[in-house]
Amino acid sequence: MLDRIEDALFWAVSSLVGAIASGTLWLIRRVITNQKQIELLQAELSTREKQRDEDRERMAKIESGVERIEGVLMKRGADR
Repeated sequence: MLDRIEDALFWAVSSLVGAIASGTLWLIRRVITNQKQIELLQAELSTREKQRDEDRERMAKIESGVERIEGVLMKRGADR
């Protein structure tokens, strides 16, 4: 009878340890996966920010060109 109780207790403790170990491994894997996703999102955000800066520079050049064209056209219109 005592052997059966010991076997049941050993089985229960072994199952509990296995469940805790599995849960811990799952949690670690989940955290590492999330960290990789965060790093990828940060890299993408950095790339987008750089692209936005380049776009702003291009827009400033375009606006400057348009203003010069408007100035030339206004001057020609005033000369007529």
